[in-house]
Amino acid sequence: MFAALLLDWDCSSVAIKPPTLSGGLGVIRVSSPEDLYVVADALRSCTPRLPAGTLEQQPLPVTLPLQLPELLVVEPWIETDEVAVVDGQLQWAGKQRWVEVTVGLLGELGSMTALQPTLLAYSAEGSRQQFTPPPQRILPAAAVEAVQGFAVALADGLGLRSIAAVDGFVNVDTGELVVLDVQQLPDLSDGSPILQQVLANDPPMLPYQLFRHLAQQAYISQRLALEAAAAGAGMSSSAYYSAPDDKGGSGFGAEDFDLGEPAEQGLGGDLFAGVEGDVAADDGAVDDEELQGMSAGWTRE
Repeated sequence: MFAALLLDWDCSSVAIKPPTLSGGLGVIRVSSPEDLYVVADALRSCTPRLPAGTLEQQPLPVTLPLQLPELLVVEPWIETDEVAVVDGQLQWAGKQRWVEVTVGLLGELGSMTALQPTLLAYSAEGSRQQFTPPPQRILPAAAVEAVQGFAVALADGLGLRSIAAVDGFVNVDTGELVVLDVQQLPDLSDGSPILQQVLANDPPMLPYQLFRHLAQQAYISQRLALEAAAAGAGMSSSAYYSAPDDKGGSGFGAEDFDLGEPAEQGLGGDLFAGVEGDVAADDGAVDDEELQGMSAGWTRE
């Protein structure tokens, strides 16, 4: 069965990881049936860590979950050529046709918009470098469009809203994406991929516009949740996630409420045009009164 899986996926190893861990934690490379037996025994016995060299191709220790997971994610192990920065120049051999990317998404439930992907590279010293947008000689425009489409379909299918990021490996020829992680609360620190991506958008979105957009989305989600609670409708209180219900609906979205005309969904400029209620339209300028509203607006009656 294991050999058939490798043949079907056209790979030499598979990656196994718990679905609840991210950032590379708990990822195990399994290259043979013997490896699979070792991993199964370690998970059943709740072994906290696999020492380096336990498996055929495992040069480093692997941290395991403290409890036996109900589910495990099994994916092909992607072989990549190193994308490196040498003397300020981006170098990539291109023999293996996969590269590592992260794709940010913004928007409403069911209508997320993908930003430009960020290509991840590593310097000779081991530090991570980020290229947004990726050079077209490595990731052509057709592959970028395919990756963005897949990321949007994934986010909308998972019921994500407001902001998210998808990490994975993309085939530069086909745009096929093998997902590593889906982040509901991606890194928004200085120099993060998301901030680079909104600045690379056309038109660009400045950081203060992004954070204002997220604050507005949180306000709207909170207001809708309070209205639903007052009406006696049970729903998720999360401002970022809505699981599909058993009738095929989103469980939380515009189809459940009379919101009037939807707001414009541009990623720059007049972000909040058309929003009713306490949130004012964004004219691009920030004055004292607006700053006070941003800090207290979601608590006003």
